[in-house]
Amino acid sequence: MIFGRLAFAALFALPVQALADPIHGTWQIERPDGAVMTLALSPGATEAEHVCGLVQAVDGDANNEEVGTQFISDMAPQGGGRYDDGTLFIVPLNRSIGAEITLASNNTQAEVRGCILLVCQTVQMQRLP
Repeated sequence: MIFGRLAFAALFALPVQALADPIHGTWQIERPDGAVMTLALSPGATEAEHVCGLVQAVDGDANNEEVGTQFISDMAPQGGGRYDDGTLFIVPLNRSIGAEITLASNNTQAEVRGCILLVCQTVQMQRLP
């Protein structure tokens, strides 16, 4: 009887572990203006499968005015390490832009691509330990 309960509990525990998204964690990104941001990527507040990212530090300064800003919003997983239909908030421009993220196969690097009208730029993110 105990074995049956444990097997039943294990059956439901496996899918929860499978839901952990490989992009969640702490990342560093160098912006086009040269500033280096540390971001915490986690599930979104309204839709758990979407990815959001908060600024934790800028150029190593955890007291920077940008800390706590939601830099990445509503990135929806598309499969194969792609996230799309989200936005980036560009603090120096005080503007949100359409964006996508592509996670490298080793899960330690990602490309972030943002576009304003027809002008797009891609920057690299590195996972921090």
